[in-house]
Amino acid sequence: MTASDLDEAVRIMRRGHFDAILLSYTLPSRTVDHLAEAARQYCPDCPVIAIAQSNTQDRRIAPDAVAIAEEGPQALLAALSQVLKPI
Repeated sequence: MTASDLDEAVRIMRRGHFDAILLSYTLPSRTVDHLAEAARQYCPDCPVIAIAQSNTQDRRIAPDAVAIAEEGPQALLAALSQVLKPI
C-alpha cells in the first residue's frame, strides 16, 4: 500500500501487518522520523528499509536495510531479500 500523506500512512500502519516498510529520505526529515517511530510502534516485527542517497548509518531511524536510490530496483530487491525470510 502507498499512503498519500503522513496521517494516512500512520492509519495504514495501525490497521495491519506488513512484510516490510519502505521509507524514502526524499521526504522531509520530520516526516521520516515520525513514520519510523510509527512503524516501530505499530509494526515492531516489521523490517524498515530506507531508500537513501548513500549508505551512511542513520542512528535515529536505524533501518534494517538501506537501498541506494541511484542503484535502481536491484538495490531495493537486494534490501528486501536481506530482511525478508523465505517462505
